[in-house]
Amino acid sequence: MFKRYLSAELLRSRGSALQWLPLLAIPLVVMTVLFSSFASAAKDATGVLGWQSMFVTGMYAPLIALFATVPEHREARTRSGGTLWRRVNPHYEQASRFLVILASLAAFHVLNFGVSWAVVALQGRANHQLLLVAGVYSFLGAIGIAGFAAAGARRCGLAAALVASIVWQVVSVLPSTVEGNAWWAFPPAWPLRLLLPALRIHQNSVPLDPGDPLLQESPLPAAVLCLLLAVAGTCAAILTPRRTRRLSLLRRAGAPVTNATPTTAAGTWTPAAIPRAAARSRLMGAVRGLHRAALSPALIACLALTALALAFLSAIYPPSYVEGFFLFLLLPVGAGILPVMVWPLLAPSWPLSYIESRYSPIALLLWLLGTVVIVCSAASLAMVCSGGSAMAAAAQLPLAVGVGFAITVVSLVIVLLFGILSALAFTIVGTIVSVTLGGDVLAKTFLWLLAFPAWPMNADSPGRYTVAALLTLLIAVAGSWASARLLRTTALRTTR
Repeated sequence: MFKRYLSAELLRSRGSALQWLPLLAIPLVVMTVLFSSFASAAKDATGVLGWQSMFVTGMYAPLIALFATVPEHREARTRSGGTLWRRVNPHYEQASRFLVILASLAAFHVLNFGVSWAVVALQGRANHQLLLVAGVYSFLGAIGIAGFAAAGARRCGLAAALVASIVWQVVSVLPSTVEGNAWWAFPPAWPLRLLLPALRIHQNSVPLDPGDPLLQESPLPAAVLCLLLAVAGTCAAILTPRRTRRLSLLRRAGAPVTNATPTTAAGTWTPAAIPRAAARSRLMGAVRGLHRAALSPALIACLALTALALAFLSAIYPPSYVEGFFLFLLLPVGAGILPVMVWPLLAPSWPLSYIESRYSPIALLLWLLGTVVIVCSAASLAMVCSGGSAMAAAAQLPLAVGVGFAITVVSLVIVLLFGILSALAFTIVGTIVSVTLGGDVLAKTFLWLLAFPAWPMNADSPGRYTVAALLTLLIAVAGSWASARLLRTTALRTTR
């Protein structure tokens, strides 16, 4: 009986995003091997283990949650393929789906840690088996997170589950939780407590000293707690029922519709006498129309929270904290998820919008650029209000706008070609790479070029600023051209 459910789930997942998500391990492996060769002084396996911190301390929970929420989002979008009205066992169906999720996660861990181990073993580095141990520990900790993420996405939706995973990740890397004496009281800290000694790093990616207490600690307590977390997550993924009634926000009442059909005194219809020039579509008219459609309550809430966060940081913290929040979190995450939030609102009516106005693609790009300009200007103002230099903020602003718009159009291209889940994965990976390579130490090397969102801060010399400005302009122009072309072709296919 269960074998048929598993076969059906494998058929559903074939060709979906869940099949291709394990390939996200390839850029992680490439960066791990290259960075350990050029920017690590250690010649044994610890020089490679430290670079896995990009995955473990930066994107562990959000990336695992992305694996778990993909099939749940697919089922919600397709109304479970009609199985809600058939005589099926929901527990068998959800158990088979969770097994496929774990298989995809296992493939990701094999590619990430297995390929890294193979390269390290071929290089002849000592203690290369630590990579395999870290891979096993990572997969054990991922089971529970995936189970709770699948259950959360099933009840509350994709966005809520991903936000919860980000909160989980933030809690898990706090020094007071993962490296404190009461780490056992915080479930988010359990997987990291198991992984940090195996990777020989602290929660902030600093290598452990030879006599550090974490190295002397037995991995058994953390492994047992991770096993309990895996059991609880598996039960949640299998037993949590699907929400059959959609979650919806209260919508504003629409304006009363008035009949503008011209009539005569006798009540017979006559054509409206409107000049032909007045009936032509205009660019600003298309921008206003798209603005009304794209400015959703969720986007308004995000912009309001951004303004509150910037005001809070500028009132309490020094300019460096505001700058770090803006360039390492707000700019890459906000610019990356902006098309993810906007395009699903525009996609159903996009063919009609394009028929009504040939300026629709350009209008959408201008609206996205305007949103990026507003957020970047607010962040620059917050840096000045916190005590920063107005000249420095003014010099960073054009490059920040260009970088933000470039990320936005690239994310839009990914949304149009591969869907919103691929764009979310691109945002997560890009943000963590920027945080890892855009810091004080690695930013002084050539690796600053890979930390694209941090270019406004790292382009601190005339030569760097010129290179960053030219490359940003090139990426923005290429992304704008590609997205405009896709909006005129691929986006018009309503079957996508």
